[in-house]
Amino acid sequence: MATFLNVLAALFFFSFFVSKGYCQCTTENLQINQQQTGEQVQSKPEWKVAISTGCPCAQLEVKLACDGFQMVEAIDSSVLEKSGGECLVNNGQPIFPNKNFSFTYAWDTSFQFKTLSSQVASMRKNEEEGFDSLIKLARGELPTRTLLEVLQL
Repeated sequence: MATFLNVLAALFFFSFFVSKGYCQCTTENLQINQQQTGEQVQSKPEWKVAISTGCPCAQLEVKLACDGFQMVEAIDSSVLEKSGGECLVNNGQPIFPNKNFSFTYAWDTSFQFKTLSSQVASMRKNEEEGFDSLIKLARGELPTRTLLEVLQL
């Protein structure tokens, strides 16, 4: 009976988050904050840019509008790669929920970065792992806690 209730609870949580579009994020969810660090580089103020995703899913291939962006010292291209008027952030790697991706640059004034595009990380792997785990849970081969960890709840 307890196994049945565990499976039922897991199915409820899993279907709720997937059916509610748990990973429906847009570029509007990306937040870009800047502040001065208090340091000077070649007599210019240093700025720290922090990018975070305001949704429960990672966003990757984040591109910012950066036409006119200037800096005293070059930024490592794996951090911010400028190509024309676009900048690829973090070499296209994900920006994860509840974690900031940040970099610094120095210039007279801050530059107003704007998000151009991003891709939301797919939950497909989690969904597949979740269904496999539900089968194992129903057979009594997996504790409920492990299933919830797989589903990242």
